[in-house]
Amino acid sequence: NNLEEKADRTLMLLPERSDEFLDTAISVTKDRGIIHYYSHIHSETKAGASKLSEEHFLKVCPLKADILNSKIVRAVGPRFYQTVVDARIYKN
Repeated sequence: NNLEEKADRTLMLLPERSDEFLDTAISVTKDRGIIHYYSHIHSETKAGASKLSEEHFLKVCPLKADILNSKIVRAVGPRFYQTVVDARIYKN
């Protein structure tokens, strides 16, 4: 079963290992598909966590991507937040 470029949307629900599996998520997502990238972000302020998660995704993503949305899912510790970034990726 080859899953290459089968998904319109890919959920990455394991925030502590999202960087490790981003290449796999990209490979199964179609051109112009959406990746829902969950991660843990350290931020001095709650207000800054979403922006930091967007910057982190754009830094680790090897493709052109547009950020569609980002938000804090929940606090996971002092100044640590689980966030999600919804990004459209472009392969061509």
